[in-house]
Parts: sequence; C-alpha cells; structure tokens
Amino acid sequence: MCGELGRKPPTRLVVVSPFYDPDLWLLDQVVRKKWPSCRIEILAQQKTGNLPARLLAEKSKVKLFDVRSKPMRRLHGKLIAALRGNKALCLVGSANFTSAGFLGRNVEACLGLSVDAKAIEGLLGSGLDIVPTDPKKFVAGKDVPPCRPLEPNGSGALLVHEAVLDKNGRLRIDYTATSPADQITAGIVRHGDEHPVFTREVRPGARVKANLEVDSSKVLAISRAAVCQLSAKKGAHTQISPPCWVVQEEALTFESEEGAEAGTHRREAEIRETGAGLDEYVNHLGRTQGQEAVIDYLNSLSIQFKGKAQLGFGRVSPPRPRDPTRPDALAEWYASASDRVDELKDAILDFVERHQKRILRRHASGGDVNGLGNFMDVFSTINTLIVRYFRRGVIPWPRVVSVLTANIEYLTWGNEDVWGYMDRMLEEQADRSVLERALRQGDVPAHLEATLFAAQMARRQEKKGRSSRRLLLSWQQSVSLALKAVGLRSASKAQILAVVGMYLQPGDKGLAKWSRAYSLR
Repeated sequence: MCGELGRKPPTRLVVVSPFYDPDLWLLDQVVRKKWPSCRIEILAQQKTGNLPARLLAEKSKVKLFDVRSKPMRRLHGKLIAALRGNKALCLVGSANFTSAGFLGRNVEACLGLSVDAKAIEGLLGSGLDIVPTDPKKFVAGKDVPPCRPLEPNGSGALLVHEAVLDKNGRLRIDYTATSPADQITAGIVRHGDEHPVFTREVRPGARVKANLEVDSSKVLAISRAAVCQLSAKKGAHTQISPPCWVVQEEALTFESEEGAEAGTHRREAEIRETGAGLDEYVNHLGRTQGQEAVIDYLNSLSIQFKGKAQLGFGRVSPPRPRDPTRPDALAEWYASASDRVDELKDAILDFVERHQKRILRRHASGGDVNGLGNFMDVFSTINTLIVRYFRRGVIPWPRVVSVLTANIEYLTWGNEDVWGYMDRMLEEQADRSVLERALRQGDVPAHLEATLFAAQMARRQEKKGRSSRRLLLSWQQSVSLALKAVGLRSASKAQILAVVGMYLQPGDKGLAKWSRAYSLR
C-alpha cells in the first residue's frame, strides 16, 4: 500500500478491524511516523474486539466511531482505506490492524483495489449506524486476537518484528535481541524444513535494523514460504524466537512460469516433498547430463520428513503415461560409462539406507499415525527405485530382497533393534478404527503385499522354476499376521498388481510376466 501511494501521503485513513495491538504499536510506529499529517478514523464496535480506546484520547488527528446495528451484528471485517483526492486505495482481507497482521508474524491474504472515494461511505452496507464516540467512554470487548503481538517486554526479549527479502537478494530484518547470549544468529527456515537454509550472526539490541547479504543460490533455495528466526546461545542453552514470515518481494506478484527450466524446478520441489517422479527425473538427468550428475543428485537428495498428515498420501495411482519420444531402455546413458555402474549402485543403495534410517525408522519409533502419509511416500519411492534398477541390471537380487524385506519390517513388526510402525501404532491407538481407517486410506495392504511379491520375484531369479508363493514363507506369514492384527484383509489381486505396475517402469515388458506369475500363485 505504501509503495502504491508513493511519496504523496493520504489525507485520510479509514480503519475497520476487530483487533489491535494492546499499545497501538502499528498505529504509532508505522502509520503515524509514515504519514504524520494524515487524519485517521477508526471504526470499531463496543463490547467486541480489543481496541484500547483510552490510548486514542491522547492522540491528535484520530477520531473514533462506534459501529452499531439492530439486530446486533458482530463486526469481524477488516478494511484499511487510504483516501487522497477523489480516489481511495483499499486493502481488504484477513489482516487485523496489528503488527502481527502486517509485519509478517501471521500469514494473511489481502486484496488491494482502487475505488472512488465516495464509495467508502457506503461500504459497511445498510442497517449500520456509524456514531462518533468519546474514546474515554468506549467499552472494549474481552476477546483475544487469534495471534497476539509478541512485543518485547523488558529484558530477555528475542523477537523478529519484520523480515523482508528484496529483489536484490538483501534480507532486511527489524528485530529485538536483548537476551543474554554468547552468540545471536538470524536464520531462514523454509516451510516444511527442519533446519535453516542459512544463518548469519547479528548484534544484540532493541529494535535493531540489519541488512544481510544473501548469496544468489540461497535466494533461489528459499523460493517458497519461509520464516525468519533468531537463536541466542548461552553456554549449553539455546533460546529460539517466535517465527516471523519472510516477505519475499520477488514473489509478491505472480507470473506463470514457462519453459523447461520452470518445469524442472517444479519436478525437483515435488521430489523433495514426496519423492514422486524421482526415477523419471534421474532418467532425465542421465540422458541430459550424464551418469555423474545422477550420482551427485542421489548423494545429495533428501526427501522431507513430515510428522503430520498430508492429503492423498500413499494412494495407488496409475503409472505416468509413457512418452513415445523417449526410449524405454535406460542403458544408453550408463552403458557408455559402464566402469561407473558400481558407483551408481552405491549411490542408489546409500540413498535407500539414508531414507530408511532418517524417515522410515523415525516414523516407526514414534508411532504417530499422522506421519503415515510421509512414511508411505518414502516407502513407495524406495521400492520403485530399487525394483526398477533391479530390472535394469544395476542392483543384484540379494540386495533387492534385503531392501524390500527391511521395508516390510519397518512397516510391520520391526526387529530386536527397531520398532515396526504398525506395531508401534497399535500401542498408541486404543481406538483401532482410527488406525484401520488410516491404513486403508494409504492403501497399506496393497503396498505391503506388492512389496512382498516384488521381493519374491527377485528371489525367484536364483530359484528358477519355483513358484513365487513358495519363497520367503516367513515374510508371507509376517505380512498376514500384521494385517490381521489391525483388522485388515488382504488386498485384491487387482490392487496388488496396480502397485506392482507403479513400482515397475512404464513400458516394462516384465509387468505381463509378473502378472502371470502372480496369477499362478
């Protein structure tokens, strides 16, 4: 709004909001300092909201109006209208007139629009009376705002008031850091991440304004919603400030991305989020940049750990349609560097082991049903990668069996050293219907039995002529008992083969062979 108004200040500012800072900080420190000669009109409702009207009595060029209606209608709308001449710039949306609403601590959605100044008078509609009111006689409500502003109060404060990442890659932060500390740092944490993208040391003080230069690669890495936090370390103790959302100027207006580069960024983000499309992207890297790029990517990739439910998790979806312009065989990009196939195998197995320990084991030990979506995303990503590279001759069958049965173990009963996820959830959920519903939603029976079948087909490579059903009998029993323990039946043949089809590469002729093998069980 300030940028739109430019250097010419408004002559009148109309504010409608149920909630305000207890000390009217936004009014005093931002509006009044920005536009000292502007006339301000506050429209509030008695006995609702939390307007500290008594403070208005001490202020010049501020008028208070009581919004009344019959029958009583609760004032909940938010509007800031800056009038100049015959035009009014309006900001409407979710933001209350608080520092939390306008300086980044809350996530708000607002719309700015320019209207004729005369329209402001009728914005509140019929049936409302706008009555001038003495601030000393105004009776505020006892409501508490959804997020009360966290202003520093005395010593020991640690708070980011505002954080803005400008188009030139400079991070401007306004903060208070008066907590006793050996070191104070400011960091940026992307939404969904556990650790900061980067941190910088800052000096202590109250209402400090700092400009931090951010490397261009870090600016690109932030890209999505992020928060700024302070960390104060004193000996072995660490204090963390409440998060403040980073306003990213480059992202304030949206333009649709076009071209291959935008598509690549979206694919990489999806892989980091859920693992979906990993093999297709690795295949793309191999064809365009070579095997070394694939190895480097797998060695550095880390799918996010999420401890809360995600929509659509773990569901069986059909394989992505085959692109007729691309060959099915991947040997073209790694056959030319066959001496490095072992490195590729090691990179794949390292990726698998890393995510088994960091995500599967972590969810299994916690037993929180809300993490099932993230668990199943990584579970199916590992299975897909290991099965496809087994079919391509990169991963030998003993390692395939080892990985897939370990995944079954993590999902079901565990072993002497680690918990099994379903076993742990049984301890945590007294209401079995909650667990049963979550497992069905994630297509867990189909994934579990498809994983066992894939392991049996890999084992069958040595035991040629043996029915897959006669292999890995102890694992068959373990899967059967796990499903029975949570009250689930085995998945249907169609459901299991749908998951098997997802694990195999689109166009893999082995799908028909595996389907026949399953039918003969």
